[in-house]
Amino acid sequence: RDLIIDLDTNSKKHLSLLRSVVVSTRKLLRSTNLEAEYPFFTFATMILAQIARDWNQAEAAATRLIQDENDVRNNESLDWSIEGDRFLLGLSFYDQLNHDWMSWAQGLKNPNNHEDTQLVIDALTK
Repeated sequence: RDLIIDLDTNSKKHLSLLRSVVVSTRKLLRSTNLEAEYPFFTFATMILAQIARDWNQAEAAATRLIQDENDVRNNESLDWSIEGDRFLLGLSFYDQLNHDWMSWAQGLKNPNNHEDTQLVIDALTK
């Protein structure tokens, strides 16, 4: 969340570096099987791809986010941290950050009418 807030949207280099860091961090956190909040990094990947207007990557991230969220909910090693049924936001007890995530969700676009992108948008904005 803080990485996205600090993004200099006027710098393509900063955006590119941040996208790389977010993808790498998600991969590392997922591989440890200790961090239930790695889907937030998947969502950040989607947000940053949309900022870059990389619709293919944004759509792939939406599909991956749905799978990641489901994987956490069905992982006995991680489900202890689940706080509720709400898509993505229910995976964390840090609900004071939800306003930012929901705000970014409201700014998401779906120019290709990608089904998973729309599912993510609907789940986080309704």
